[in-house]
Order: sequence, then structure tokens, then C-alpha cells
Amino acid sequence: MSRIIVKLLMCCAIGVVSDNKWPAIVEPPEIQIVPGMSAINDPLEVQAVPDSSVTVRCILSTELHNKAKDVIWFLGKEKVPENQYNVTNSSVAEVHLINLQPTETSMLGSHLLSCCLPGINGSPYQLLAVTNVIVSYPPCAPFNITCYTMDILYMNCSWILSECVEPQKTIFHLRYDVSTHPCDNVYKNMPMGHSAVKSSLCDVQGDQGWCRINTLRWSAGRYYRLWVEGSNAIGVNNSSISCHSLWNIVKPNPPSKVNLSLSGSLAPHLQIHWLYPEGGLASSFFPLVYEIHYNRNSFDPEPQVFFMENTSRELDMAVSCTNPSARVRAQSVKGYGYWSDWSPLAMLKIAQLQAPQRGPDIWRDIRKTSEGSYSLKLFWKMLSKHEAQCFVQTYTVVIQMQDLPRSVQDVGNTTTFQIDINNNSCCVEVWANNFIGTSQNNTRLCIPAVGQFGKPPCDVKVERANHKGLWVTWKPPSEMTPLRYVVEWRKGHELDTGPAQWMRVHNSNKSDIHRIYLTGEFVDYVRYKVSVYATFPGGEGEPSSEYVYIRQGVPQVAPRNVRIQNSSWEGFDLRWDVLPISLRKGFILGYRIFYWPSNKPPSSVQNVTLYGGELVQSYRLLGLEPDVEYVVRILAFTEAGDGPQSNLKKAITSLNTGMNVVIWVSVISGTLLLVLTCTIMLVVYRQPAICVVLYSQQVPDPKNCSWAKDMDFTKPDTLHEALKVVSMLPEPWLLQLELQEVSQITEHKLDESEKDASACRVFLNASDPSGMEEAGKLDISSYWSTSPA
Repeated sequence: MSRIIVKLLMCCAIGVVSDNKWPAIVEPPEIQIVPGMSAINDPLEVQAVPDSSVTVRCILSTELHNKAKDVIWFLGKEKVPENQYNVTNSSVAEVHLINLQPTETSMLGSHLLSCCLPGINGSPYQLLAVTNVIVSYPPCAPFNITCYTMDILYMNCSWILSECVEPQKTIFHLRYDVSTHPCDNVYKNMPMGHSAVKSSLCDVQGDQGWCRINTLRWSAGRYYRLWVEGSNAIGVNNSSISCHSLWNIVKPNPPSKVNLSLSGSLAPHLQIHWLYPEGGLASSFFPLVYEIHYNRNSFDPEPQVFFMENTSRELDMAVSCTNPSARVRAQSVKGYGYWSDWSPLAMLKIAQLQAPQRGPDIWRDIRKTSEGSYSLKLFWKMLSKHEAQCFVQTYTVVIQMQDLPRSVQDVGNTTTFQIDINNNSCCVEVWANNFIGTSQNNTRLCIPAVGQFGKPPCDVKVERANHKGLWVTWKPPSEMTPLRYVVEWRKGHELDTGPAQWMRVHNSNKSDIHRIYLTGEFVDYVRYKVSVYATFPGGEGEPSSEYVYIRQGVPQVAPRNVRIQNSSWEGFDLRWDVLPISLRKGFILGYRIFYWPSNKPPSSVQNVTLYGGELVQSYRLLGLEPDVEYVVRILAFTEAGDGPQSNLKKAITSLNTGMNVVIWVSVISGTLLLVLTCTIMLVVYRQPAICVVLYSQQVPDPKNCSWAKDMDFTKPDTLHEALKVVSMLPEPWLLQLELQEVSQITEHKLDESEKDASACRVFLNASDPSGMEEAGKLDISSYWSTSPA
């Protein structure tokens, strides 16, 4: 027979003995194990905390004497390292289990420890004994114990677990005793284990626990000392002691049957009443004071609070179409104990009690139709719940046209109505209806006939005020005194068709300048149109309007549809579309045009700034170089800054054809003039020598001519002498011919070069009779002037 003896060393780490209140060494009873048994029914368990060390001793029976040195230890399926073995004597083997940890599946870990010998008959091991070593944490310490009693029968206590690793299978009990000693320190520090201590089982969920004491002693001078005890297989842990007098922990039940009701018929009032809490202390034994929280509507941010000792109260005047609610709680009138929980919320739905107090405030929008007549669009503001006596069921539009019977139309639950007025004057009212009746105090709006509107106010100015509102100032119309004014403002879209808001201003100001402040949900970067109307007995007059931005920004987009047209050698036209109002984000002050040759870097950019607002849509860019490609971009700007630039646009200037023609004509003319000048100079200065060289061998000597023997070929000084020479010619026809030629030469004043050329030609053919006709056309005097002597 063999046996196992286990010694448990509780420690925080290997080799360090714990300083907590648990015993450092535990001597469990010896376990008798029959050698060779494979299992033991319900073996004793050895308890250990995590990170502790355990020594287990296996005492062999007499049949296995001298086998202690052969013992092999297994913890679960893992073999314990042999360096943790120890042999006390031939019959006792020990193993040291160090740094024990819980299993992964549960914080309450169970390790099967086996004492074995080497096997025989082919078996690997021979099991001698087994036992469980359980590794777990001690109970967590409860704290923050709170107790209260709701009636004469029982006391409830709640508490919280401290932050620690809580094991499973931990049981908590509420321990308490009753004494006549006050709750002083002496009583608190009394021992916990005396015989008068009673116990109550607690329920635990998560880190919170609840306990109940079912029998209470209400005698005077009774004090309860309480604590919570947690226990498991490892040990016990107690909370600190809490001491209470029953009168100081009384928490009444909530008041019962809380109810809201109306009282009175002409002027109904709202009342609340309730009953003393049920199931608790008697009202005569424990009188209470009550706290009431009352809300006229469920959306009221803060309730109205009332304190009283009675069980009913008048709260408020009843208001149509409201949902009042109230709740009540109670406490000892002497301030003992706690406030009770709140009662369930009592609610009441009050229906309509009377007709709407007044009709809605109405306004209009008059626009010309495509057929040439005028359309009247009415719109009005919704009534508040108070004004409508809960809500409006329908609206009725009453129209009185000039020279026509009154028209009454039920338009349902809407806020707009449209009708054609055909250039006639009319007056309009809108009635509000609910289940009780119809409004009696209604706004009357009159519209004059077209062309009969009164004069508009003067000098309307709109100024921004801290980006939150607008100041509007104006002067009364000239020669007319209005009854009042209407200031209208709306988002100024392209057609100014945004929803309108308006304010009526009484003409109580005796000065010439009227000024009001407009507040509302003004949006940044949105254009608003503000109009001021003067109201006369016949209706509103013409408006004076101004546009304004509560805050301006830069344009959202660049100018669109940029086009380049009419390109020439000196520039081209730029055109673009006007930005939509919704994308301007402010008043467009002008545009900037950036341009540069495409073959140059953008750093060489030039720009032109155009002022004139959003109406500027084109510009002719001049001063450019001909036959050059230019890159152009354009942007719009406001007082807030420049908007984005448009996409790149490229354009090529044309050639300067007029300048090219002038240049080519100048070059050609200069060349021809130079050639002509050189030719003339050559002829003038070189002609005599040229004639002698070219023609002297062909011209016969006149002295050798038979007809010229008696002729004097010296140059005559006058024309008369020259004629004498001609008269000596043998042929009469030649004289006549020469006279005619001389007369023609005199009339046309031939230049010297032509005369010299003629002389040369005459003498070339002088010996030839056929050349006499040519010679007859010769100016002889000119020949003589150029002929050599």
C-alpha cells in the first residue's frame, strides 16, 4: 500500500513566501493508494493559489520497498522534470511543483497529479496513485455596502466587488448582528465570529451583489452591524463592517396612483393627486413629504418643482393641445433615510378648448403672366400651437374683387394660394379653422389695381451687422404719409423667386428716417433681396429694393464658355458668360485677364483688370505681336478676393498683310530706283566715248559725200544758221521733213540722252538712202552739239 502526502506552500513567486493572511504551509491528510490502481473514487483535492509552489509526497507500500528512487511524476499529460524530484528514503518520493497556474479553460484550474513506476509486461508506466491539485484565486473583497429598508418587513443591501480576478464557485453571504449599542467605532470593531451573527445568501451578477434581510427589529435603539463574506475552496474574504440604524436607512415606496386631471369648465385648471405609498410603513407611524416634478409639455427643458405634505395640488392653467406630465417621490418628513424612487410618469393629453386666437399673417407676390394679366400668389406663416389652440385643421381664403361678389374658398392645411386678378384691385383675408371654430381676428391685405400703386420709400439702404443680421434704413415717400411699412427679404436667385419673409413696421416714428434690425437664418455667401413697401389705405405701394450679402466670398467657379473671336494681327476679342448668382458668392467687382505667348514661360504673364461688375462680358485685347500664339485665362473677383481661373484658351494673331505690302513695295521700288539711277549715270557720263567706240568705224566722213562738199559742219550758234545748212540739201522733201521734226523736238523737249541716241542712229544710216527718212527726223543741232569736231 502506498500513500501521497501533499504540502502546499503559498507564495507570490517562486521561492518567495507570501505575506498575506493565508497559512504558508498546509499539511493535507495522507492519501492511501492501492498500488496498480488506475483510478480513485472522489480523491481529496489539494488547493493552491496561482504562482505558488506545492510539494507532493508519495509513500510507497511495503511491497514496493526500495522503489522510491524509480518513481516518475506526471502533471496532467506532461512529465514533471526530474530536477524537481526528491527521494526522502527508500519508501518516500517527493516532487516540487513550482509556479502553478490555472488552466486555460477555467480560472478554477484542476491538475491531475500521477505517481507512477516504470511499467512491466510491455506497459510503459505503472500507476500508483493520483490526486487533483486545484489552482484558484481567493474570493474578491466586497465593498461599498449600501442598505435601505422599504417597509417593516425586510432590508435590501447592495455591494460591489473589488477589482480582482474573481474565481468561480465563490459564495457570498450577508453576515449581520443586532445590538443596542450605537454605531460607533467600538461596535464596528467587535469580532465577527460571535454566536449572535446571522447569515443571508446573496445573489451576484457581474461585479454587483444583492442581499436581503427578511426579519427586522424596529424597537428603539436597534442597530444593525453588517458585512459581506465571500468564500471558496481557497479561503474566505470579508468586506469592511457597515453599521446602520433602521430609521436612517428607510426608503419609502414610491407614491401610488398618481393622476392628472382638469377641474373647472370656464377656465380649466390642471390638478395632480396621489396616494400614500403602498406596502410600507403606516402614514401615522412614518409621515412623508412629497416632491413634484411638473412639465407642461414633454419638450420642456426644465420641470417645475413643488414640495408639499398633502396628496394633491393644483398645478397650472390648462392649455389647449398640450401634453402635461408629472411624477412624485417621497421622504420622511423629518428627513430620515432616503428619497423614494420616482412614481410612474402621469400624463394627460389636453385637446382643443377654443377656436384659434387669430388668423395668420399674410403676404403676396404679384407677377405678370405670359397672357399679359397679373397673378397673385398668397402665402402666410403657420400659427404657433398657442395661437392655433393646438393645431389648425384648415385655412379659408376670402377674396373681395372690385365690382364682384365675395369669394370664399377652403384651401385645406396649406400655406400658399394663387389666383389671377386680371389687373383689378382686390382685398384678401385668410381664416384659420380648428375643431372648435374659426379665427375672428384676421389680417386684411389689399392690392391696388395695376398702375395705381403708391410711391415707394426713398433712400433704402441695407447694411450688414456682425454677419448675423441686417440694418435696413429708409425715408418716407415724398408727398404721402404711409400707415405702416412692410420689409420683405428673400434669397435673390436669378428671378428673385426664393421664399419670402416679411416684417410689418408701424409708422410710429416721427422722424424722417426709419431703421429696423432684421434677424433670421441668414446664410453666408448667399445674395438676399431686401425690399421696403409703404402701406397706404388702398394697399402697398411700389417697393424700393437693395441686394446684399451677409458675408461675401470669392466666386466658386471661373467664368464659363470663354470664347476668342475676331483675331487680327494686333489682338482679338474675348467673350464669356455671366456667372450664375448662386455661384458668385458675392458681388462681382470685375474680371482679370492673364495672357502670355505660349513659347514663353508663364512668368512672363501680363494681365488686364476690368471693372464694371458682372455686366462686363467682353474685352478686346490689343497690343499683341502678329503671328504669335497666346495663352489666355480669365477670373472673376469680389471684395473677398479672386476666384478660380478659367481653363487655358489659345489664340494665334494673324499676319500684318498691309505692312507686308508696304515693305515689299518699298523694297521693289528702291531696287528699281537704284537700277535706273545707275543706268542714267552710265549713259550721261559714258555716252560720247561709247558712241565713238561702237560706231566711229561705220559712220562715213561727211566731207567725202558729194552733196556735202560745200557744207560747213561746224556747230551753228543759232537755229537760223542751222536752217541755212538744211536748206542747202539737194532734196527739197528733206528740208520739209527736218523742219517738222525740229518743231516736234522743240515742243516735247526731249532729254539729252534721247537726242544723243537719235544722232548716233542718223549717222549710222546717213550713207544709206533708205536711211534718209530716219535722218529727216534728226535734230541736227543736237547732233552738232554732241558730234566730235
